Amino acid sequence: MNMNKITVIALYLGCSLHAIAAETITITPQQQASLGIRTGQAEAVTTVHSLKLPGEVILPVGKEHIVSAPQAGLIDRMYVGAGQQVQRGQPMAHLSSQELTTLQRDYLQSQTRQRLAKKNLDRDAELFKDGIIAERRYLTTQAEFEEADTALQQGRQSLRIAGLGDTTIDGIKNARHLGSGTTLTAPISGQVIEQNISTGQRVDPATALFRIADLSTLWLLIHVPVDALGTIHNGTNVTLDAQGISGKVISIVRNTTRNQQTVQVRAEFRDPEQRLVPGQFVEAQLALNQSNDQANVTPMFRLPRTAITRYQGKAYVFSQRSAQDFEPQQVEVVADNGAHITIKSGNALRYPIAISGIATLKAMWTGHSGEDN
Repeated sequence: MNMNKITVIALYLGCSLHAIAAETITITPQQQASLGIRTGQAEAVTTVHSLKLPGEVILPVGKEHIVSAPQAGLIDRMYVGAGQQVQRGQPMAHLSSQELTTLQRDYLQSQTRQRLAKKNLDRDAELFKDGIIAERRYLTTQAEFEEADTALQQGRQSLRIAGLGDTTIDGIKNARHLGSGTTLTAPISGQVIEQNISTGQRVDPATALFRIADLSTLWLLIHVPVDALGTIHNGTNVTLDAQGISGKVISIVRNTTRNQQTVQVRAEFRDPEQRLVPGQFVEAQLALNQSNDQANVTPMFRLPRTAITRYQGKAYVFSQRSAQDFEPQQVEVVADNGAHITIKSGNALRYPIAISGIATLKAMWTGHSGEDN
């Protein structure tokens, strides 16, 4: 609106313009209707949603697992593939390995040596008790048994690391039958989200074969401005409108960089329908609650976005104190969610607020129009 139009408005209203000096704007109801000035009541709120903030979906700690090759070998059978749901203990692939045969042979040899050492120890214990042998010989036999028993336990642990269960190891011990491979099973229930092998492929020790994830619960890392930390705490509600999912804040990483001035807020979501995937970027809104100290709470109100005007870097609304008197009132914008805006005001907005025709009221108040000055 230019100065000529402001002058026309002033002449029409029969009043003069007092730039900034007039804190009360007088305008009759008939003139208000003619100039499109309408009012509405501010809605008091205790919770407001933040602007949409960027976040990244990640897997929670302990909700994913890598199935790797326990030793070098050949993948001769595949039981599952990427995208399949698996249960804990379910077979995933079979690994044929010459190294496994060697480990089993060493384990059986250690078992034989331990059994022989145990017989020698039992014999020398009786001889020492009867005073037939010296204590030194008995202690030497005892040390030999302990060494053989330690070697046996190490061999058993090596077979566990190679992917054999205790039942299978006991079967080797009892039947003295050497197997040529091991079946790799799922360590957790979830979905196979990565498959890095195929049948006939040779693999080295520790090669990552599968990646399994439990996708029923996910985390979201949200980048939140430092200024908003005072209204966020563990348990704060978080919503993803686009996906129709809600969750809660579980931790706040209180660390930031000089340039970004944001912190990472971690939220947890239950997503049994699997509408989110790890690595996905989404927009989240946090419910910013008032302080629990009611004595120091600044009232918050929700208004149409059209009710706000700005002047010299500050936000104002026009409060209707009587049928024909309006007064500008400075407010603090808390959140802008498109059609509506949430504000804080030291004075309760108990009077009607102008929600249209704001440019005219601002022109009469300041002596010019425009979004800011």
